[in-house]
Amino acid sequence: AVVSTQSTGNGLSLADFVFPWFMFMVGVSIVLSVQSQLKKGIAKTVILEKVLIRFVKLFVIGALLNTALPGGVELAKWRFPGVLQRIAFTYLVCSVLEILFIPNLGATEQVRSLLFYTWPQWILIVIITAIWCGVTLADAA
Repeated sequence: AVVSTQSTGNGLSLADFVFPWFMFMVGVSIVLSVQSQLKKGIAKTVILEKVLIRFVKLFVIGALLNTALPGGVELAKWRFPGVLQRIAFTYLVCSVLEILFIPNLGATEQVRSLLFYTWPQWILIVIITAIWCGVTLADAA
């Protein structure tokens, strides 16, 4: 039996369920990682440098995997919006937002930080979500 990796028509595939949860885990790990590094006294510029290096690595690996064929790499079949490229881009954007907006807080201030210190992040999240909904739903109309 052949297992299809693509959903036919308007159906769902396993990837339609796995990818969003994976992206959620990436987002949660970004917050935990950045806060942990800030508690250790690592400068935000150093954290940003690590994020940029990881972004480049993920993007390049994804690009190579998308273009690699048994006979070698075919640049004519270059596919920019692959899964790893999307993960890399999302990781970059979310990490930069976290690094820019998260203050270096002590343990007692962390509970208040969810609402008080992160309001710029929430505004950006709402704007990005509204743009995504507009682009997605405008195509359907």
